[in-house]
Amino acid sequence: MKKLLILFSVFLFSFSFSESTYKLTIPKELKMSTTEAALNNSQIENLFSETFGADTYSAANIRKAFGITETTGTKEEEILISSASAFLQSYLGATRYTINEISYIDANTASVTITIVSPDIDKYAGANESALMKRAEQYFKEFSGKTVQQVDKDTANQDKYVPVLMASFLRSISDNMKNIKDVNTEKSIVDVHKKNGIWMLDEKILDQLIYSPLF
Repeated sequence: MKKLLILFSVFLFSFSFSESTYKLTIPKELKMSTTEAALNNSQIENLFSETFGADTYSAANIRKAFGITETTGTKEEEILISSASAFLQSYLGATRYTINEISYIDANTASVTITIVSPDIDKYAGANESALMKRAEQYFKEFSGKTVQQVDKDTANQDKYVPVLMASFLRSISDNMKNIKDVNTEKSIVDVHKKNGIWMLDEKILDQLIYSPLF
């Protein structure tokens, strides 16, 4: 189960935003007015909200990210994209992050401390593997018209069904997301940068931030 989730990590993950009061640190030597600080803080909050919002991983946006359209994608790719979107939507509904501190380094750089609380999917999958596998096999037959056993014997065409198999497991977990009681809690410090007046997160930071609560 875990290996299949790791294979799918290229699509993962977002987090919903939970507003809270956070610590604000501005060096004395940095001449930032109250109005400017308030504007920067608001833009940084929106950056996290937008970057990790559920809508970011709609089926349409997943297609766009991978350069796939509804006409160029294969049936198997469409099944995976649809299942990925469903999985992310259910995951986001059960995930929260809180900004603990915004600490400005200079006028265009700030370190943001956040706490992420997300469902412990790996622990749940390990404890419920049999039930999840059974449900995934049902989805696989629904998606492909074949059983897993039939595809196991069809060695010449197995690669074709890998996206469908991944989609089936994602759907199975999505169905059970509300039952996951255990959570992962991770605190991270990430830098954000203002470029051309817009606050941004570097892609490497995004990778660290997104994947760490899961693996």
